[in-house]
Amino acid sequence: SRRLLRELKVQRRRHLAASTISAYWKGYQ
Repeated sequence: SRRLLRELKVQRRRHLAASTISAYWKGYQ
């Protein structure tokens, strides 16, 4: 279960990075 929790945390961080990048691109263009 701990492994699953870590996986979820990684996914959340990746999603956050993706949303930040997309927001940055929208502001840039």
